[in-house]
Amino acid sequence: MDKRLRQQSASARIEMLPGGVMLVRMHGPLTTATLSGVRGGVVQSVEAEHVRAFLADYTRATIAVSGEELDAVVTSAKPGSVVRLPAALLVRPDCVELFAGHALRVAALGVMRRVFCDPEEASCWARHRAQRVRRWA
Repeated sequence: MDKRLRQQSASARIEMLPGGVMLVRMHGPLTTATLSGVRGGVVQSVEAEHVRAFLADYTRATIAVSGEELDAVVTSAKPGSVVRLPAALLVRPDCVELFAGHALRVAALGVMRRVFCDPEEASCWARHRAQRVRRWA
C-alpha cells in the first residue's frame, strides 16, 4: 500500500512496511490543519488495523507547529487509537528539541515516541517496537 494525502500545501505519503510498521513521510508545511488531516488519513487507512508501530519522517517538512500542537494529535485521540501506538520520529537536527519535548510529554500518557536523526536507527527502532505490540479488537 502506498497512499498519498494532500492537505492544503502539504502532503504525506503513507506506506505499510513489513512487520506492521506504517511509514508516514511528511512534505511541505506542517501545521495544525495538516497534522489533523494526516491523522485522519492514517486512522481511516485500510491497513490501520495491521499497524503495530509508526515511522514518521518529518525531514522534508517545514515545521510550523508548537510542541503542544504536536501533543494534541495524541491527546485528542481516544484510548486504543492507532495514533497512540509507538512511533519513531525522524527529524532534522534543528527540530530535535521540539520533538523530544513532545515525546516526553506524551510519555506521561503512556504513549511511546522516540526521536531520531538517523533513518536506519529510526527504522530499526520502529521494527523492534512493532514486534512487541499486541493489538486487541
